[in-house]
Amino acid sequence: MRIVIDLQACQTPATRNRGIGRYTLSHIQTFVKYAGNHEVFIVLSNNFSETIAPLKAMFSDLLPEDNIKVFCSLTQLVDIGSANSWRHLAMQEVYQDFIAMLKPDVFLHTSIFDALSEGVTGILNGNPGLNAITLYDLIPYRYASHYLADESMRNWYLKKLQLLKNADILLAISEASRLEAIELLNIAPERIVNISSAIGDHFKVCELSESRKAALREQYGLSERFVLYTGGIEFRKNNERLIEAYGQLPKSIRQTCQLVIVCNVDPAARERVLRIAKGAGLSPRELVLTGFVPEDDLVDLYNLATLFVFPAFHEGFGLPALEAMACGVPTLVSNRSSLPEVVGRADAQFDPFDPASIAEAIATTLENPERLAELSRHGLEQAKRFSWERTAKLTLEAFENAHRAHIEERTGQLNGVKAVPEWPLPKLAFVSPLPPSESGIADYSAELLPELARYYDIDVITPQESLSQHWLQANYPCHTPEWFAEHHQQYDRVLYQFGNSHFHSHMFGLLEKRPGTVVLHDFYLSGILNYLQQSGVAPGSFDEALYLAHGYPGISVVAREGYNEAHQRFPVNLAVIDHAQGLIVHSEHSRELATRFYGPGYGDDWASLPLLRAPKQLMDAQEARQQLGLPPDSQIVASFGFVAATKLNNELLDAWLATQENNPRAYLIFVGRNSLDASGQRLVQRIQGSSARQRIRITGFASVEDYNRWLAAADVTVQLRGGSRGETSAAVLDCLVAGKPLIYNAHGSAAELPEGVACRLPDIFTIEQLSAAIEQLLGNPQELADLGAAAIAYRERHAPAEIARRYAEMIEHYAREHGRANRRRLIQRLRALPGHAEQVPTALTELACVITQNTDQLHVPVCYLDISGLSAELSVAERQAIARLLLEKTSHWRIELIERDENGDYFLACVKACEILDIPARADLPLLTRAGDAWLHLEQAVAPARQYARLRRTGTLRRADLSLITPAALSEWLMGNTVAVVQEDSLELSA
Repeated sequence: MRIVIDLQACQTPATRNRGIGRYTLSHIQTFVKYAGNHEVFIVLSNNFSETIAPLKAMFSDLLPEDNIKVFCSLTQLVDIGSANSWRHLAMQEVYQDFIAMLKPDVFLHTSIFDALSEGVTGILNGNPGLNAITLYDLIPYRYASHYLADESMRNWYLKKLQLLKNADILLAISEASRLEAIELLNIAPERIVNISSAIGDHFKVCELSESRKAALREQYGLSERFVLYTGGIEFRKNNERLIEAYGQLPKSIRQTCQLVIVCNVDPAARERVLRIAKGAGLSPRELVLTGFVPEDDLVDLYNLATLFVFPAFHEGFGLPALEAMACGVPTLVSNRSSLPEVVGRADAQFDPFDPASIAEAIATTLENPERLAELSRHGLEQAKRFSWERTAKLTLEAFENAHRAHIEERTGQLNGVKAVPEWPLPKLAFVSPLPPSESGIADYSAELLPELARYYDIDVITPQESLSQHWLQANYPCHTPEWFAEHHQQYDRVLYQFGNSHFHSHMFGLLEKRPGTVVLHDFYLSGILNYLQQSGVAPGSFDEALYLAHGYPGISVVAREGYNEAHQRFPVNLAVIDHAQGLIVHSEHSRELATRFYGPGYGDDWASLPLLRAPKQLMDAQEARQQLGLPPDSQIVASFGFVAATKLNNELLDAWLATQENNPRAYLIFVGRNSLDASGQRLVQRIQGSSARQRIRITGFASVEDYNRWLAAADVTVQLRGGSRGETSAAVLDCLVAGKPLIYNAHGSAAELPEGVACRLPDIFTIEQLSAAIEQLLGNPQELADLGAAAIAYRERHAPAEIARRYAEMIEHYAREHGRANRRRLIQRLRALPGHAEQVPTALTELACVITQNTDQLHVPVCYLDISGLSAELSVAERQAIARLLLEKTSHWRIELIERDENGDYFLACVKACEILDIPARADLPLLTRAGDAWLHLEQAVAPARQYARLRRTGTLRRADLSLITPAALSEWLMGNTVAVVQEDSLELSA
């Protein structure tokens, strides 16, 4: 399981130094020790920044630092009353989004009741896992007339109770609290688990020296014998009745014993307590108010006390009673709420509402040495029953049992997954080219739509004026991209079929406006973006996308080698990846390319689904040959798809000519349109110069009918590839699902084909190897038949019905869990908040920054080199060193120059970078860092601006500066004698 725990209870001023904070810290520290193989994350709030480092230190030996997440929040969040209503509601939504990004199987909030802090509390709405809350007590609800008389406080508290009712698991700290929730909130008993409580090991019997005893008595004004109480001065603690009861003790006891109240007492409370004591007849020496006592002194006071009395009539647990027993002091408690289960002895209890009952219990104990000794022995044994180990194990057991039951409950849904509700079907916008567009993706989409329509109510979005297939016309309303841009809110889901051709030109703007699931048929999108810029359809689009995806190495190639080289070398697809609400690819090769270009993590959450290929109902081979005008006894080798250098068509021609040029029965057919580049021209020239030119054809664009005729007629199919750009060959799969013997080289996605379904050549093969394979198959009918049968057996993997089901699963998965989907819902919720429209721009900007900083979206990490401290005129060596950094990508980081303006704010110094690289200038840009970026500022530079400090405080930057690196070392680096190495989580300079 992945268990996420909100630890703000250990941060807020109201709780961190009191019982809840101490309980939570001990509980969770021990829980992490016993979590075993479960993954535990802790969430802290940056609004209590002074507590972050100490808490991280406390968990440093228990959790990886990356498992401690800091939530970035607005301030002014106290949500009782209306003054901060909008800010608090906004942060509730952002908090939900932040927790959802961690994808918890169990999310535990350790303290949802904190009315006056800057914290944000809640459970994860719509959590596909489980929500848990630590339940301390329901005291305010039980005594509402006292605690909830104020309307705003009452409303606040009742909202918190609704969270308790909504939670899947309540971790009660006592059986009394558990039963109280069942009684008052009508919560099902099986949802509440008593995990009990415990205390620190330092609460124990201590042998105090005589000098230590004397020092304590002198410091606090204590007599030889005293009755101790610790806990607080408030309504339910019942201090007034304790003082009254003490006043009823026999004079003989009061003359030799004091009542000592240990707690922080403000002046007003002190005056009131002293007034009560005077009214009860106590002399000034009989009552001692110590005020705040350090923990070490408290332990010693427990050990020094004659008797401990705890008169509270309602406690969630009653830790002071357990502390006292563990220190060996005889202990008497109230017979109400949780205290009987703490003390575990009926004759050590009294009626807290009757001062006489309290007085009698105290008197009969103080006057009986044997009873004192017996209660001391009992307390020591009873205290052993409570431990943080036991509480942690009970917590883990509760989580594991609930998680197991949760999974079992969903098993029926998970087996034979129904990706979406049966009715009403979600409305899906399907954005793709469709027939008659001369695009393989258009044909692919036409095959997918009828199967996907089992799961969605589909509209087609395409710029085409008409659809050629009757099925499409009859079943799917068609809208233009312009219409969709105005009406995209009507759709529950959007699916984009992206390829690297002009048929997809309109999709970039639509995706940015309305994110959806993207099917990335071609990993490289540089071709279409280059076309959009060079044709004037979208001026500057390739330049901007190239800089975004590949930084200065990309735009430097354009400046020095031209656009053709740049679009061949770089995929230029990062904008599409970043805007997608989930990605579907058709091979693991696409994931490998993502890692190669953008670094670890990219592609990890992509869905790799087999490319859909419908079984083709092909005509008889002889009939196909007759229709194509070929002899019945011909031996046909065919290759399918666009004829281009990357398809190695010239190599295929060489191999075929080597053994078949003089075979009058042999035909070589290239089924597809020829390219107009040098490779295509060379292919034509070589065909024309061959003696077999009458038996070699390039068909040009083939209709579906002609394509299938050639596929039916072929004896052997050959699909070769070099320079893969992440696409999956539909032609390879067409050959396989048609049951045609196939020769292919193990390049790109084709390398993922299983052994035995086709004739595999090495990625880099020789002409002789290819020629031998062709000759072997054409001369061996049995081998042809065996490969054909293996290909047919393989085709079920690509069956349209199964692929459509998996499509629907992934679309729904991304709609539920993808960061962009969550962000879209978050923004919608924020816009709907009361008072949102009245917020000033600065408040909305602040909120936008918080959302950005909380976003855990994967991105290429950036190392910002602060050149503000360098002189205006850089030396040649400095220019060369900086240029080397900008152009030489290190461990998938990119380097950006930043400078500080006259207001002390930083910006991306693009003009300076281009000047250093001697390439056409780009305008400077605003600086927006993201989590995981790094900031490399020069030691001799003036102190960084305020935004730097804020980003460090919120944990955005991984490493702040080069404080461990001397100016001399930095100078060496800038002179080019050392190299800056950006590692996964730090920056270093090395020789």
